[in-house]
Amino acid sequence: MLIKELIIDDSSIEQIHGDAFYGYHSIKILALEKDHKLVEFPIEAIKRLPLLLSLSLAGNSIKKITDQSFTRCRRLKILKLENNLISSIDRNSFPGTLVELSLANNLIANLNGSLTHLGNLSFLSLGHNRLHSVKDDVKGLSQLMRLSLERNSILNIEGSFDDLLNLTFLNLAHNNLEEVENGLQRLTKLEHLDISHNNITKIDGMLFKDLSGLDSLNLSGNRLKNVCELLKPLKVLRILSLSNMSIKSIGKDCFKRMRKLKVLDLSKNQLKKIGAVTRHLFPRLSILDLQQNRLETISYGLKNIKNLGRLDISYNKFRTIRKKDFMRSNKLINFWISGNLWDCSSPSLLKTFKEFGRRMRIFGAPRC
Repeated sequence: MLIKELIIDDSSIEQIHGDAFYGYHSIKILALEKDHKLVEFPIEAIKRLPLLLSLSLAGNSIKKITDQSFTRCRRLKILKLENNLISSIDRNSFPGTLVELSLANNLIANLNGSLTHLGNLSFLSLGHNRLHSVKDDVKGLSQLMRLSLERNSILNIEGSFDDLLNLTFLNLAHNNLEEVENGLQRLTKLEHLDISHNNITKIDGMLFKDLSGLDSLNLSGNRLKNVCELLKPLKVLRILSLSNMSIKSIGKDCFKRMRKLKVLDLSKNQLKKIGAVTRHLFPRLSILDLQQNRLETISYGLKNIKNLGRLDISYNKFRTIRKKDFMRSNKLINFWISGNLWDCSSPSLLKTFKEFGRRMRIFGAPRC
């Protein structure tokens, strides 16, 4: 019987002998994961698997990838090396046949030109490393569709992604970026963009005109001052995160054109009013996060957000809730309310909570 797939995990393997796969040349999928003790890449053993299509050595303690690591892997398409201790990668280490490559959660500070020949690559994960720049490392990757670079130390992306014209997903969260315009404007096919938790204070208003097809946008943790003006071109947006941005107020028409919005996160700001959301029709909005603001009431109620299923108003300044504000919120099933200043002496409030409890799950209700 020919073995085509071999998966070994949590086995505490420290070393793989060169003859370990002798006679198993038919293997196409190999996973030696979560061992945490495999220090060296098993070069000789892998050479005996000429038909290998997918290889995972994730969750080991491999420190180096050399130009000899994949010399016989002429068909390899998927390579997973995340959660290792890789700090050194030789140039031309990876086979040009790769379609997916994950190097996340390593110690990589320099990619050493090891990726530029991977013209078939469509998925690349480099998050949680020590990269300061990728400007010359992703050139020529014209087929790349998904790129994850979160939690590095990237300072500048100007010209870095000029060749990535098919990119639809880009994660740059938790880096040290101060500006992004000159790195993103050519990515007109982008659908998902995360630039949260950087040091961005301003974005040119023209940027999102070039990226008007965005489906998901996360700007959280930055200090942008012109948010509403920026968002105007984004009419097909479904997911928007503006958490932890020190926003004190929102223009009444800020989200007016976003009729397809399904998820809106405005948590951890300084909002006192929320009419910019509740005064307009949002026929698809199902998740609204307003926790950790300064809200005392829900202006206009929820009559315009009839499909809302999850609402979080915890850690605000609510003392009471008007029952009429929730009259048309029949689909609300999860409601977070902890950390407010509820007036337990109000019989109407207690009655409202009791009625709500019959048709939805309330988290953090006061013990009155």
